[in-house]
Amino acid sequence: MTITKLGSVLLSLSGLPINNAAIIGNTETRRNTPRLRAADGFANMQATYRVFQPLQDTILEVDDEQDAMTELMDAFNVDGIMSMDTTIDPTIVITAVPSDNPSLGPSSAPSLLPSKAPSIQPSSAPTTFTPAPTESTMPSISPSVSQAPSPSEPTTSAPSAAPTVFPSATPSAVPTARPTFSPSNFPSSPPSGGIKGITTIVPTDRPSTTPSALPTSGPSASPSSAPTFSPSSEPSKSPTGTPSASPSAFPTPTPTVVGCPGVSAEARRNQILAILQGATAVQDPTVLTDTSTSEGQATEWLLNGDALKICPDDPKIVQRWVLAVMYFSTNGNDWDQCSDNLLADDDCGNEEPFLGKQRFLSGFNECEWAGVFCNEELCVTEIEFELNNLVGTIPTEMGLLTHLEVWGMERGTLTGTIPTEIEFMTNLHFLDLDFNRLTGSLTTQLLSLSALEQLDLNGNLLTGSINGIGVFPNMMFLQLHDNAFTGTVPEAVGNFASLTAFTLHQTDISGVMPESVCDLLFTEGNGGRLGSLIADCQEPNPNVECDCCTDCRLG
Repeated sequence: MTITKLGSVLLSLSGLPINNAAIIGNTETRRNTPRLRAADGFANMQATYRVFQPLQDTILEVDDEQDAMTELMDAFNVDGIMSMDTTIDPTIVITAVPSDNPSLGPSSAPSLLPSKAPSIQPSSAPTTFTPAPTESTMPSISPSVSQAPSPSEPTTSAPSAAPTVFPSATPSAVPTARPTFSPSNFPSSPPSGGIKGITTIVPTDRPSTTPSALPTSGPSASPSSAPTFSPSSEPSKSPTGTPSASPSAFPTPTPTVVGCPGVSAEARRNQILAILQGATAVQDPTVLTDTSTSEGQATEWLLNGDALKICPDDPKIVQRWVLAVMYFSTNGNDWDQCSDNLLADDDCGNEEPFLGKQRFLSGFNECEWAGVFCNEELCVTEIEFELNNLVGTIPTEMGLLTHLEVWGMERGTLTGTIPTEIEFMTNLHFLDLDFNRLTGSLTTQLLSLSALEQLDLNGNLLTGSINGIGVFPNMMFLQLHDNAFTGTVPEAVGNFASLTAFTLHQTDISGVMPESVCDLLFTEGNGGRLGSLIADCQEPNPNVECDCCTDCRLG
């Protein structure tokens, strides 16, 4: 066991193959090994002894150490190895550990590890691994081939005879007492650091990592990414992207508005007011700034409260203002959902019917507000509120939403009349204002909307005749019940070929249901679509005589 262990280590150093202990005594194998002489010995017995001696110290725990070593030496035929004279020739094979004393002559190849003491004569080639633990008494004959990973711990007593081929990886901690006679081949990687108050003659190849202590005499070609630590002596021509750490020494001539380059706050206000005045055609511009009105409140919000900070050149500025007027006119802060009230406890955007929408008057585009929908050009095409506690009046400014197609404000407490400005909503197909407290009559402006397909006005306090209602060729759904309408049923309703529902019960309408209307009823023969025709035709005292009605109510 001892021979096997010791022999294996020794063979690995000599180059012999290690298969088992038996191969150690195989003379033929030893002869064929390049590292062995023809006389069955190592190329240099002194080197063998240097390896053998330390290995002996590793087997002190073996009971019969001397026998083990004797067998091993017999196997290698190295009689007299212990008495062999020291050779003056250098070793051919690199040793694994350093010698206790230096060689008389230099080695042809460097040692794997440094000697414990320096050589008397310098090596013919530099070491390629680790430096000696103590510095040399003489400088190197030639500079190092590659740069050291770090500078020498102790400084040399004299400068190098020639500059190094490559610069140091890091700059010196302190400058040299004298300058070098010739410049370095390459500049230092990072800019100088730690030396303040000294300006270099030529700029560095890369910018500094920290700003200068003082501002430069002239402006830079492009703005800085971060503000300066001290204010500039003069104001900038345009605002910076981020605020300065301290105020400027001089204010700008006029304050600027975020998002409106080159427009002062005063100019923005005046331009917006002019746009609103032109759109509404008001004679007295003070109406737009009177905060006791819904228009004034909307203007004040647009100028000073809107987080979007809309600019005068925005083509949707009037549209955003009109929706704000609608909000204040219908007491928006008391809406059940998605108001601008900071005390509101609803979950706007996460509840029906406003899933995915934003609060009214928020900093988002108005097309993202609850109940508002737009087309690809961001024009409002739909406003839909039901059971959201809309209280107040319908503002006349709604007529400015000329792209509106669907308008629903049902089941609220709206009062007043339907604005005559509705005549400008020529694209309106759907109007549902039922279950409010609207008054007035069916105006000619309302009746001029020939594109209407659904008119839902039931549950209000509307009055007057409905005789002019026959101008809706595309009408499909007409609900007028639960109002105070008077007169008779117009014959022209019989022209509504697409009509599916017509209700006029709980009104003061009287007379006879026209036969042309009865002909619209759905039957297998006539192909009509009318499926619901309800009037106050219940006996014994019907207000309307109607033999074809699908339901008769008590008037």
